[in-house]
Amino acid sequence: MSNRSTTIAALLAGLAAGAALGLLLAPQSGKETRDKLKRKAREAKDRVDELVKEGRDKFNKAKDEAGEVVNKAGKTVHSSN
Repeated sequence: MSNRSTTIAALLAGLAAGAALGLLLAPQSGKETRDKLKRKAREAKDRVDELVKEGRDKFNKAKDEAGEVVNKAGKTVHSSN
């Protein structure tokens, strides 16, 4: 995993842990706390899904661009022979 990915994962884990602790220590009923935890977990999952999609899109774009460069290089090599 790259440094950036590790940093993002650590940041998300820290945010989730902080949010969970804040909710657990807040003066409210157990049901309200569980509901908030569920909502925060869904929000975190949605954000992670969004980050994964963005990463996948960037990877595919880079892969396509690399393929184009390789194809151009191959055409150049063949045409110079």
